[in-house]
Amino acid sequence: MKRVLLCTMLFSATIISAQEQGDDKLTIEKGTWVAAGSLSLRNEAGESSFSDENFTQNSDRDVFSIAFFPRVGYAFGENWIVGALVSYSLTRSDNESVNNTQGVINNESKFERVSLSPYVRRYFGITKNLALYAQGEAGVSRGWTEDTRDNEDRRTSTQNGFFVNLRPGISFFASKNLAFESSIGVLGYSFEDSENSFGNEVESGVFNLNVNSTNLLFGLSYFF
Repeated sequence: MKRVLLCTMLFSATIISAQEQGDDKLTIEKGTWVAAGSLSLRNEAGESSFSDENFTQNSDRDVFSIAFFPRVGYAFGENWIVGALVSYSLTRSDNESVNNTQGVINNESKFERVSLSPYVRRYFGITKNLALYAQGEAGVSRGWTEDTRDNEDRRTSTQNGFFVNLRPGISFFASKNLAFESSIGVLGYSFEDSENSFGNEVESGVFNLNVNSTNLLFGLSYFF
């Protein structure tokens, strides 16, 4: 949490400093169009163990996730972009556990999600080639989950939700038209209604301040 607050303070201080500088800084002119895409990629593996007087279990877990965020936008004012953002994400998890009562148990899960949202982005020029930005977005999403476990029926569920997010980031313009961009976390609220294959329904809402690897996005933007 301390690192999140520090990043937020540094981001705010940089914006204020950029606004106090002269005119020799990056400006996105009104009427400019942008086509862009971002990518998030994560792969991790872990081991865990548990034991007491009567039970012992060792587990191995592998997780892979990837997400794409294509978007288009239009500059309705100087350094202001409005547009539409879609996303697709996939997460696969494989877990193998060994215990002294059931032997080897394999569990595989897959989660997919698509979303659509309008967004507004404000750029804050620092130099001729560098700018910070803050992006607000609100939209809807749909997800699908599938779990397969040894000696058990396959379980599925669907999720419908909506969300409101604020994403800070940074852009480096390699040329007048091409920029490399990175988003460095998300602050938001999401609500989700989930129903599984047994007919059970669950509703949940959560405020989220997240700077883990799933919300560290890298991408390219082309301005024309």
